[in-house]
Amino acid sequence: MIVLRTASFPCVWAIGTIKRISSDCKSLRVGSVPVSCPTVRDLFPHISYSHIHSYEINIAMTIPVVDLSPCFSSRIKSDDLDALAGQWDRAMSKFGFAVVVGHPVPHQQVSTLHAAIRKFFESTPSELKQMFEHGPYGSPDGGYKGLGYESVGTTWKLGTVEADNDNKKRVAPADIVENYVFRGLPASWKEGESAKAHPVELERLAGPYVAQVLKISNVIHRLSARALGVEDLFFDQYFDSTPETEYSLRLAYYPPTAEHSLESDSIRYGAHTDYTGYTILYQDPDDQGNSNSGGLQVLVDGQWQYVPHVENGFVVNAGDLWPIWSNGRWISAVHRVTNPAKNSEYSHQSRVSIPFFTGPRGDTLVEPIVINGDKPKFQAVEANQHLQSKVKASNI
Repeated sequence: MIVLRTASFPCVWAIGTIKRISSDCKSLRVGSVPVSCPTVRDLFPHISYSHIHSYEINIAMTIPVVDLSPCFSSRIKSDDLDALAGQWDRAMSKFGFAVVVGHPVPHQQVSTLHAAIRKFFESTPSELKQMFEHGPYGSPDGGYKGLGYESVGTTWKLGTVEADNDNKKRVAPADIVENYVFRGLPASWKEGESAKAHPVELERLAGPYVAQVLKISNVIHRLSARALGVEDLFFDQYFDSTPETEYSLRLAYYPPTAEHSLESDSIRYGAHTDYTGYTILYQDPDDQGNSNSGGLQVLVDGQWQYVPHVENGFVVNAGDLWPIWSNGRWISAVHRVTNPAKNSEYSHQSRVSIPFFTGPRGDTLVEPIVINGDKPKFQAVEANQHLQSKVKASNI
């Protein structure tokens, strides 16, 4: 994987069709497009070109990388914010996805939580995990759900079934995933008489992690506001620290596919769009961006593209409410998690990912932001009503 910076925005280049550098290093072909040799040398400075006969590289443009580090500096200028907001606007308009780097979340904190999640799912007896079941997936109390309870593919285009006008529920196989969910912010996990118990070690690590990821959320909300032409703090009125704000931390565990008999069309997580605001995802480091490892894919211009893991990066994607807020300018991209290749080394490995879902307060009436005399293209939607319709559809 190579990270490039362009005039528009940096891009992740992931594994794709094999290309070659010519033996005299005069050209590189990306698809049918020749690229000049200086560009090749800039891309691959570690290669000794004087003795090379051919060099195979696998590249295909996928989603942008946005460096947020200026936003965490007290010396950032308004022009710099404008430039970053422009990058964010282009990423959300074209892909609905971006990889963010330059954030304050310590790598050790993420890797420690990642290891603890794998240990919980692989070492905790089933009967003990089931003690943390607090209702169906999407329950206000969060908790554990095992295999066979969720089919996220049923939520895609909910209410608009293709080639059918009768609004029937889509059919999709169960997802190959277990998960544990913390609903709300850490302060609410133990509040009230109805507060449910959580695994001690996961709760101890998850609380500080959420506090750090919220810093990313706050920054991208400000960039979003600036990109959409409203005051920088515009979205703070919808995303606050009250219990009604729909924050959720999901600890997702995908067991080794080699150990399960699979339906012919079952995958680790079906094609869907996310339900509300931004998702801030720590991706499994073993997502190599190819069919061998499988992993996260995004539907871009009708084609599935892998999203390879970027070291110290978080994948951020826009949920269903952002196309409404942006009046159709931004997209809530369809994505999925594919299986590793059958009988590959990855098919014997588990996969762990950590998505943090940011949703506005449930009573938020989400309506298009219109500027410069534009007309609204969407009707207003109540955030919680939309969320619950999706969650209900996903439960088997």
